[in-house]
Amino acid sequence: ALEEEELRSLRIPSSAHRGSLSPSKNSFLPTLQEQEQGGREHAGSGGYRRQRRLPERGRPSPADDEGEARRDEFAGDQEVMAHISAEHLDGVKQDFISAGGSLNVDQFVHSMLRSLDAADLNPPPETSRKSVRLAGDGGAPPAPARPKSVKAPKVSLYAAAVIDLFSYVDVHGEGFVTWDEVSNYLVEQGMVRGDQFTVDSIKTYEASSAVDQSKHDSAVERLVYFDQVDTLMCLTRGSRGFRLYDPKRCTVKAEVTSAHRGSIVNSCYLEPINQIATSSSDMTICMWDHASLGLRNRITAKDVQLCLEWDPSSKHLFSGSIDGTLSCWDLQSMSLADSQRGKAKGTMNDLLMIPDLNMMASASADGGILMWDTATMRTKRTFKGHRKGTFSLAYSMDYRCLLTAGLEQEAFVWNPYVERVPIFRLKGHTHALCGVAVVPGTPQILSADIKGMFRLWDMRNFRCVQSFGGGAAADSSYSDLNSFCVMPMHRRLAAGGARVTMYDYMDEWGGEDLTDITGITDALYNPNAGEFYTVSKTTVKAWHASSGTLFKVLRDISEHEITAACLADNGRKLYLGDSHGRVTAHGLKNGTKLKEFERHRADISCLAIWRGTMQFFSASWDGVVKVHSDESQRPQTKAEFQHHRDGVTCMEACPELMLLATGSTDTQVCLYDLKTLKLEHTVNRLQHVVSDVSFLASRCLLAIADQGGCVSLWRGGAPP
Repeated sequence: ALEEEELRSLRIPSSAHRGSLSPSKNSFLPTLQEQEQGGREHAGSGGYRRQRRLPERGRPSPADDEGEARRDEFAGDQEVMAHISAEHLDGVKQDFISAGGSLNVDQFVHSMLRSLDAADLNPPPETSRKSVRLAGDGGAPPAPARPKSVKAPKVSLYAAAVIDLFSYVDVHGEGFVTWDEVSNYLVEQGMVRGDQFTVDSIKTYEASSAVDQSKHDSAVERLVYFDQVDTLMCLTRGSRGFRLYDPKRCTVKAEVTSAHRGSIVNSCYLEPINQIATSSSDMTICMWDHASLGLRNRITAKDVQLCLEWDPSSKHLFSGSIDGTLSCWDLQSMSLADSQRGKAKGTMNDLLMIPDLNMMASASADGGILMWDTATMRTKRTFKGHRKGTFSLAYSMDYRCLLTAGLEQEAFVWNPYVERVPIFRLKGHTHALCGVAVVPGTPQILSADIKGMFRLWDMRNFRCVQSFGGGAAADSSYSDLNSFCVMPMHRRLAAGGARVTMYDYMDEWGGEDLTDITGITDALYNPNAGEFYTVSKTTVKAWHASSGTLFKVLRDISEHEITAACLADNGRKLYLGDSHGRVTAHGLKNGTKLKEFERHRADISCLAIWRGTMQFFSASWDGVVKVHSDESQRPQTKAEFQHHRDGVTCMEACPELMLLATGSTDTQVCLYDLKTLKLEHTVNRLQHVVSDVSFLASRCLLAIADQGGCVSLWRGGAPP
């Protein structure tokens, strides 16, 4: 074990961070040592910083550059939270008490600015809280005095940030906030998980729809993915042949039945000559043409070669044998160029090239990890920490970390530049591991044990994101897992047990032409913020209308699948209806559930707001329509209509005509008077299911569209 001072001195350079990773004080959990930029430090200990917004496409204008610079310097309400501490909030609380319990926007800005001055700006002595005029003192409060130590632009930025904070707290648009609302908002922001909103956070894996339909005589022993030719090789236990799979469809596209005289142990791809190398228990290494699968060459070794690795720099093939010998093969002469024996004790189980260091790592049965100079065939570094044999190696080019796994129940993370102890241990498995892998270009780490349980880790903080497979799956055909591999091109991993099983990575965004891979329930536009919101399953995504970039994701905002959504009239709340008949109101800032309204007995089919009021409408697939009031703390149901014989498909309210129109699968449109909240008229001369309704208030017209392709216009009475 290292001494504490030595442990503190460990640093991992990382291109993905502005700093380095080092072990924490009381464990091996790494902490990010951020480098200060511009000499700027934050006061307070409870600040929560949100992720920076994704850059917009295209070349920004000078005005955009100035705006981005200010956004970099100030991050809205989160910047206020980062600069103020609980001690300074006591003064704000006293202002609420003095004002009778609530503050309007001017009073709130004035109070917060003085607290921010005390926290960050060192206010002048003449600024005192006694000089503040609050509600009930006979007029609006005076404009806040400019602190002598701060320039006017900085004060204006603070004021704008406080106004943003006020708008997020005043989600109901009442024009005033209470101390309870402010404190609850600050607590919610502190408790919320940071990765709940960020776009680049790791998602989850789910069982793929691509299923292996081929028959296997024995269990799958090893899976190897050749990214150069996008091919998955499958080796079964005791088989003298091999299969090549299409990774996209999980179908066999080629098979060689009698490749060796003994069972095949391992394989690798030789890119310069477009051949596949296989090693076997018959102590030979064979080269196969990738296109025709014809045998091109055969090399005879002294022992069984358990692992193969191609070195693109030296153009040599390396192999590790059952007695721990590392061999280097010249493919031009098809002969042994060099070998090294005695460094690794026991069988050599895996080899991995590390281009960053121009070295090769080996894993052996004695638990030792050796780093080899492929030019001199000499060991450069030795990593000791495993008490049992190691069988799997992985390396992250992005984070420069080496990962190892073996017969123990935890994978080790190493700094390849430091020949000491592992910087972290990935714990959580209950059985011996069968492998560890890294997805290139991402912070994903995948580990799996022999019982088929996978664990997905985040390389940036070594936190377990997901556990899947094993006994949690309905299909236990891969419960005894022998091998797995990642296929980055398809965002998929393949697991080998009784057969080949695929898992797909459920990404947030599938590219330029795909908003969500799970399908879109609804799309909403918020003109107040210039943002679009897309709803799918239990997730809401926010997009910049100007650039089309995804900047925020509200994951698992609903317990059940969302079936309907609409924005509140003030653009600060989101009403959601789900497949269990629940109707809820959520804050658009962080997705916090604010209220739950009276429940329907069937799935919610549509939601609509009553503009200019705090009321909205909900309808379900059993034909029931309800009028909800969001004016008070306790949700109220103003009225309930049951005039449709079947599910409601569309709904719209017209404040100018004081009418509500609902269309249904019963081919009827019902009109309700919003003054009396009673049925006004029924349009029943339609031939097909109603698909949409829309008012043209200036002409007193109602447009009805049906699934038969007809659009009809109906004239109503004059506006009230």
